[in-house]
Amino acid sequence: MFKNTAVLFIIQSIGLVAQLASQVIAARMMAGDQFGIFIQTRSWIQFLGMFAAWGSPMVVLQYLSVLRKNEDQKSIQHFVRFLSKRTLVLTAIATLIMLFVAGVRYDCSSWPFVIGVFGIGVFAAMLIFFQVGLVLDRIALAAIPYFAVPPFLFMFSLFGYYFVGGVPSALVGSIFLVLSLLLPALVQGVLIFRALRLTHVYNDEVSQFQDTEKREHAWSTAAFDHGISQVSGQVMTDSDVIIVGMLAGNEVVGLYGVANRLCKLGSFGVTIINSSIVSRISPLVASHDIASIHKLVMHATWFSTVVAMFSGFLLWVIADQVLGFFGERFVDAKT
Repeated sequence: MFKNTAVLFIIQSIGLVAQLASQVIAARMMAGDQFGIFIQTRSWIQFLGMFAAWGSPMVVLQYLSVLRKNEDQKSIQHFVRFLSKRTLVLTAIATLIMLFVAGVRYDCSSWPFVIGVFGIGVFAAMLIFFQVGLVLDRIALAAIPYFAVPPFLFMFSLFGYYFVGGVPSALVGSIFLVLSLLLPALVQGVLIFRALRLTHVYNDEVSQFQDTEKREHAWSTAAFDHGISQVSGQVMTDSDVIIVGMLAGNEVVGLYGVANRLCKLGSFGVTIINSSIVSRISPLVASHDIASIHKLVMHATWFSTVVAMFSGFLLWVIADQVLGFFGERFVDAKT
């Protein structure tokens, strides 16, 4: 566990720095209202992407490891097809919601939301791929395309556009955001399908699988239960940005979005430890190893608490310096 946690910590730390740097660059290059529109578009993509993935990432952790342990290749293919169809249906629903949001605005600011439609399914796929990578015990494959690559691609895209004489807007930022998600997701998807040995498509009918209806019912039930928890958490994460954007306007939500992102640094330790131990708990539960579960949870709690306290104290001490990177208007907004 320590090795995986250390690797994940390094990758997520790099990704976190890159995310903050990309947000700094976007805030400085875009006008205030354009940055606010971009922040809202990103929040909608993340929220609806979690909706499109509804519970599937946790179902992967719960069932895929068992199927791989049994070396049941046909059942793994059935499982992957089931999740793919389910995610496509939910992505279609999420797309309609996003287009409705874009239509409500009735102005030029709706176009970033229209572009954001193409990022919903991609973000959902990345959430699922990340958990598959953890089940495969390939931390780099799981974490690098999810945490580290997208913010670097986004930064380089903005710099390139700026150096050729362009002035980044919310629309340009949304295009680069979708592309920065799509490219690593494609590569990650290919590598994961190879790791699962799904490079060849079997033509077996679903009816040939034993207890097909019972399996799909169990998977659907588990996904629904997990989805309630995950989507509720995403609502807590992104709903405030969406509501502020609706009530206070684009420029204000840009200021709030930066403050919101900095506040979430305190949960950095929780994010890392959850990603690391969740794939370890399932086999312990299956083996009824309560002592190991208790030990794992205690270590995870201590680690998360220490990181949260340190992050909160550090941000309190250097708040003005950190906000200064984003621009003077963010420092002035503090008061």
